[in-house]
Amino acid sequence: MRLVNRWQYVAHKFDEDFLIYVRFTIVNSTQNKQNKIAIQAQFISLFLGGVDSLLLLMKKSFLELGLKIKDCIEISWIEFVTYFDRSPIRKSQGSVNKTSQHRVLAFKAKLDYVKKANIEKFVTNNIGKVIRRRWSGIDPVVSLGGKMSKILESEILFVHRAGCLYKILYYAQWEGEEKDAAAAAERHINWTRSVYNYMSPYVSKNPRASYLNYRDLDLGKNNEKGHTSYT
Repeated sequence: MRLVNRWQYVAHKFDEDFLIYVRFTIVNSTQNKQNKIAIQAQFISLFLGGVDSLLLLMKKSFLELGLKIKDCIEISWIEFVTYFDRSPIRKSQGSVNKTSQHRVLAFKAKLDYVKKANIEKFVTNNIGKVIRRRWSGIDPVVSLGGKMSKILESEILFVHRAGCLYKILYYAQWEGEEKDAAAAAERHINWTRSVYNYMSPYVSKNPRASYLNYRDLDLGKNNEKGHTSYT
């Protein structure tokens, strides 16, 4: 938790070629014999440069993380895209399989922006109740800042610039071919709504902000009496 707390104060100030985000997952606790779970924070980064330059940057910006050369992998941009999607890295020309078969998964996601450093509060306040299943949770927590903070809100549509520290994604995935698809969808969507409500004290307010792709009816309706749309 100490490293996560430090991350939220420095990540948005990093070099423009460097991105580091946090992924929270559930693991079995090793501190007791009662098979209890623990929340693990994994730091994943992308640096547009070589390993030597990255190590120098980390010593200056985030020494506490203790990054070593053995923790780094030099890969191409497209290989990182597949890695970000949790696919194995294949160091070959055929690393991207365009015909690979995937399970049919449905999902629901919501997104928040954070303007005040308070990640230690929602992580310690029973976050295990939030991340309680393999295919659901808070993932990832991505820092902002950098080049984005130098672009005025009026220049392009993405207005979440200076003043936003990081964004948080809440998601749920389930088998899209479940027998009772409607009941499954309702159960998982209700879960994302409960997480969204739980996080209210820790995120942007008045208005509560979200990226356009994650806009849904929970953020407001444009016609209370008749047909309602997302716009």
